[in-house]
Amino acid sequence: MTPEARGWRSGAGAALAMAAGDPASWALALLGFLARGGWLVLVLPLLTIPSPVLLSMLFRGEVGAIGRGELRVIAIGVGTLLSLVAIGGVIASAFSDVALAERFVRDPESEELRRGHAARTLSRRERRSLAWWVASVQAIALLPIIVSAAFVVDSAVRSVSSELINPSTTQLPLVGRVAPTIAGPVALLVLVVIVAEALSSLASRRLMANAWQVLPAGHRDGRESLVALGALGRVVRTPLRVAGTALAGWLQLGLTLAGVLLGSVLAWGAAREVLVSGRIGSDPLALAVALLLVGVFVATWLAGLALVGFTCAVRSGLWTADALR
Repeated sequence: MTPEARGWRSGAGAALAMAAGDPASWALALLGFLARGGWLVLVLPLLTIPSPVLLSMLFRGEVGAIGRGELRVIAIGVGTLLSLVAIGGVIASAFSDVALAERFVRDPESEELRRGHAARTLSRRERRSLAWWVASVQAIALLPIIVSAAFVVDSAVRSVSSELINPSTTQLPLVGRVAPTIAGPVALLVLVVIVAEALSSLASRRLMANAWQVLPAGHRDGRESLVALGALGRVVRTPLRVAGTALAGWLQLGLTLAGVLLGSVLAWGAAREVLVSGRIGSDPLALAVALLLVGVFVATWLAGLALVGFTCAVRSGLWTADALR
């Protein structure tokens, strides 16, 4: 087996071919994406952000009465609740990731990467234990993300409350005034997410590959925690390859989400304009147009879900292929 046959391009090609030939993997990948909070991104086209004037009318008095200290307590409470929801999402994500990666290592497209070795069949108990170890790795990686997100929420709450009480300028909308003040925490959050996701993917895929006995250096006996930590050595030995895998995955996901969100926003904007305009009445033509536009939006949104699922399946394949090289 030549090194080229098990290089980065070979792994990327196998990930793409496997995802394209296995539509069922899209559903598993989409489940993992949604469980990790992706649903928040996909519902954005349906949300309507209140205007700064309406926010000021609704909350200006309450903000002044409650005080910033109480607002921080509320923000921390909301953050804690979201963290608990995130932990539940991690568990669902881990089980879907194990199932998705197992489909990859059993697919004929990955035979060269596996050096022809067949993946060991796990018992139900072993598969459940593996999923819980993967969930543990992902939960640990989630901790710095939660801390960084808390900084973003705290900065946003302080900035919004300050602008609602004493606006710094009337020339910019509320979002334009708040955004510069939270740019630093947001940039830190993005960096933490990228690094945590890469380390989590390396460790979890190594755990899986070891359980299926398809590691390049052979099966490693010992505690799962040590096996997972061993994957972090790749960051030192092959930093460019790890960075390339992470960059490729995030780039394709970002482009896909941008296209899906743009299409959904346009489709929902047209449908919403007709639905809330009050012009439908008893006019059959207006009703038909409204139903058509709603149908276009639903079709666009469902097609977007399928495309996101496909993209996430390819991303999972890239990390799984990396563990086999």
